[in-house]
Amino acid sequence: MANLNIIQVPSQTNTVDERAAYDSGTVTTGHGQASGVYVVVQKGTRANVNIDFTISTISEESYHYFKERVWGIFSNEEQQKLEENYGGFGMAGGLFSGMFGLLFGGGDYNHYKDKSASFNVENDEKKEEFTKNVYNLSVSEFHVTGQLIAEGTSFIPVTVSSYVQTTKLKFSDGKELHVLSLNDSQAAAQNGSTKGVQSSPEHLSITPL
Repeated sequence: MANLNIIQVPSQTNTVDERAAYDSGTVTTGHGQASGVYVVVQKGTRANVNIDFTISTISEESYHYFKERVWGIFSNEEQQKLEENYGGFGMAGGLFSGMFGLLFGGGDYNHYKDKSASFNVENDEKKEEFTKNVYNLSVSEFHVTGQLIAEGTSFIPVTVSSYVQTTKLKFSDGKELHVLSLNDSQAAAQNGSTKGVQSSPEHLSITPL
């Protein structure tokens, strides 16, 4: 099984007072560590891994407001593809990655999946409208909790922790936005390897601080 693309998820994002610089930047998708706890599993054993962290991100209300504002940018076919793969707030990180992929990745909603790549509006009004709305999203501090069941699939013991799918957007002025996919948590080793373990995640809870 392929390794997770591990990305750093800070507890706070940068704040900026300068004029918005949303014309270019980078999109990084992967999995951010969701717990400082590690467990050891092997074939025939299971362990619960608690998920407990704080992060600056968007609220569900902001997510729906943003989606309403930018949805018309995409064709009916693109909207359907996004809904089928990333419907709902629980897959918000995937939705943002997919939107950027459709606009900046040659129409491929998987363009930014598990990697980091740049974007540039290149004087395209539709792209500029989209990135402006992303840039202007407000964030708040949230507490994310939940549990993940890690089950060993190899007789060789592996040490794993919990990771949550995250899309990190960094603009050219340094401003960052982190969007989570709460329905996508996995157990993996510190280097991102999922070899020797399978996951049974539960839906995570997110509450404002």
